[in-house]
Amino acid sequence: HSHYDHNGGLAAYLERFSGVTVYGGSVDCAGNQTVPVGDGDQLALGQVPVKVIAVPGHTPDHMVLYAPDNGVLFSGDALFAGSVGGAPSLAAKRELIANIKEKIFSLPASAIIYPGHGPPTTVEIERRANPFFH
Repeated sequence: HSHYDHNGGLAAYLERFSGVTVYGGSVDCAGNQTVPVGDGDQLALGQVPVKVIAVPGHTPDHMVLYAPDNGVLFSGDALFAGSVGGAPSLAAKRELIANIKEKIFSLPASAIIYPGHGPPTTVEIERRANPFFH
C-alpha cells in the first residue's frame, strides 16, 4: 500500500535492481513502475500462487496476499495480532473492519497471518480474540 514505511525504499531498490516488477493497489505505491492489481487477481511469489484481496480502510489501495496452497496470508497493515491497522477516519476504520470480517475471516481458520508489523497469528485466533471484532 502507499505508506512510506512499506514503500519508502522502493526508488533506491529499483535503481539497484532493474527489471523488478512492483505490484500495488494503485500507482501511488511506486509511481509509473507499479503494476496495478485488484481484488481477485492471481499472482505468483516465486513458484507460490497467491490471490490478491482488496482490504481498503487503512489506505484506499490496501491489498493483502493469500497463498491458499500454503495457508498463508500476508496482511500488511490491515490486521495485526490483537489489533487492526490505523485509518484516517472513523468511516475508513469501519470499512477496514467490515472488509476484514468479510474477506479475511472467511478464509480457513488455520490460515497463518503474517502482518506488516508484529508477530504472526491465525485467522481463528483473530476471529475469536481480537477485541476490534467483539
